[in-house]
Amino acid sequence: VVFGASRLASIAAPEPSIPMILRLVVVAASLVVIGLLVHANTLVGSSRNAHLSALRAGGPSAVGSSTAAAAASESPQAGAAQHSQPAKASHMTATSEPAQHATPPLAATTPHAEAAPQGCPPTRKPYHVVMTAATGIYQEWQSRIAYYHYLKQKKAGGPCSDIGGFTRLFNSPSAAPDKLMDEIPTLVVKQLGHGSCDECDHGFIVMNRPWGAVQFVETEHFRNIPEEYLFFIETDHMMMRPPLNGATPEKPVGFGFYYMLDLDRPEA
Repeated sequence: VVFGASRLASIAAPEPSIPMILRLVVVAASLVVIGLLVHANTLVGSSRNAHLSALRAGGPSAVGSSTAAAAASESPQAGAAQHSQPAKASHMTATSEPAQHATPPLAATTPHAEAAPQGCPPTRKPYHVVMTAATGIYQEWQSRIAYYHYLKQKKAGGPCSDIGGFTRLFNSPSAAPDKLMDEIPTLVVKQLGHGSCDECDHGFIVMNRPWGAVQFVETEHFRNIPEEYLFFIETDHMMMRPPLNGATPEKPVGFGFYYMLDLDRPEA
């Protein structure tokens, strides 16, 4: 009986709460990891900003990136603004210069005109990079990466490369600016509405790209671009080398995206 009672007592007695201790250890470790991640994210952001500043300091900061190069319809001498601003973009809106804009209010950063480098070959054909973009965090980070590689290749190509200025052509509802305006040279244009109206996307969201280009060529911003050629890119395009300009005033150059071809009309 004594043996049985002691055995029952040992079974009934609570054992050390090992699972609770493990939980506390896991929670403490998780808090440490979260703290380290937050600290690392802060360091990465600071490092990225410092690297961008260094790249900008290494060469003129301007606007654009590319999937197709086409001859611009305006002469580069017509109203090319001469600026020597540093890389940080300055805001310019239609309301601050109402007499210069016949289009609806568009927020924009001032394009940077670059003096022709000395000693460059006469065959050099500089182009202005135009990156079409839309709203959303996903596109914001793609835009940052594309612009970073633009700056990197512009510096690597030297003053005689064909890479010229840069413009982010930003389609947004009601042409509202975003937080990247101070980080990337940007022209804001109106995004198409949803539906089947004259200014709607008809269910095809990428219609905003040509629609933005139509608005782009009607702005003072476009007329102030000094380069004779435009190089259109999208936010998920990265320059791995300084691209040469293979276009001529008579013949544009671009990649044939099969899904943009109208197979029912070969002549298109």
